[in-house]
Amino acid sequence: MSVPAMAAVLGCGDDPVGLQQPDTPTPVATQLQIDPVESEGLTVGHTLILTARVLDQFGATMSGASIAWTSNNELVASATSTGAVTTKGLGEATITATTGSLTASVQFTVTQYAELTLITEFGNQQENSVLIGEIFAVWWHKDYDLTADATALLADLVAVRLEARTELGLWDPPNPGQAVYYNVYLHDPGLGNDNYPDWGMGQGTDSFGRPYLTLPLGAHRDPLPVFHEGLHIFQYSSNSPGFEYRGDASWYVEASASWYAARKFPTALDAFQETNTIHANPQLTAWHSWDNGAPGDPQNWQRLVHQYAMNSYLYYLTEVEEVPARYVLDGFYAHTSQSPQEYLYRNIDDLRTYFGNWAAHNLADFDYMTRAQ
Repeated sequence: MSVPAMAAVLGCGDDPVGLQQPDTPTPVATQLQIDPVESEGLTVGHTLILTARVLDQFGATMSGASIAWTSNNELVASATSTGAVTTKGLGEATITATTGSLTASVQFTVTQYAELTLITEFGNQQENSVLIGEIFAVWWHKDYDLTADATALLADLVAVRLEARTELGLWDPPNPGQAVYYNVYLHDPGLGNDNYPDWGMGQGTDSFGRPYLTLPLGAHRDPLPVFHEGLHIFQYSSNSPGFEYRGDASWYVEASASWYAARKFPTALDAFQETNTIHANPQLTAWHSWDNGAPGDPQNWQRLVHQYAMNSYLYYLTEVEEVPARYVLDGFYAHTSQSPQEYLYRNIDDLRTYFGNWAAHNLADFDYMTRAQ
């Protein structure tokens, strides 16, 4: 047999004994990709569906993978288990897809609210006047000429909002994210004086589940209560369980709001008007408030306003010891279960020393305040 004939025999039929074709490699999940979507300049209330694909080592799409979706900022955008993303507030949020050890992310930037609507549970547009500015709607009864006052109040609230969001780490209330204005009611205290309930001053929640603010006539022109209550607006959406308005944490909501007002108007005669309660009751815990007193505690002024007096402590920290102001408020949106007092202790170096210094200055006639205060 010739050599060419032999080559022909070996070139057809089964492999010769001892030779095998290589196996096809098993696909391995190597990369996770999210299909491109519009993610910048979004409006609150927008929903879109994200799609993620798992790729193997050859770039081929693999099916059947379970993908989890999470958001790092639920105040801005939330994600469902199926990849549906809904924008909820202004700011930035990163949506992350995860399968096994693989992750992929998209950053969303939400820059504007949808057009806001006037909805009120109290009063009506026939009997009440309303003035709108940014996310706020200020209401009052038409029997009163409060247009100039409402204009000045809107300017103050807009200023509080700007500082709260850009410098203090706080967030808008839920109202504009639901395409409605945040209502502020100027009312004449006393049932029947106008068509509003017999309110006091403070922030409440209406039957729609949305917060609103009430300011009695007179207080609406006083910068201390306006800026105190104004800050409460941006504490409302807090995501820290440890900072909820209850028990040993409720003092801090009021103390920090009073701190903010005192810091804005440090020479105002009433900026620290409750501080005498610290002098009168040195035995009370720093976090004493109206709902965590000991059984049998007298229900007197010194105890009921103690939480407001603690603005002097926060003021001392930021203005004397020069602790950055952000430490006072960023705990509200830190997703923490720590109480405010623990959060401060864990995040401010030398807080124990500062607390002792504050106590010493209190014994020295509260010398970080003016004599008149």
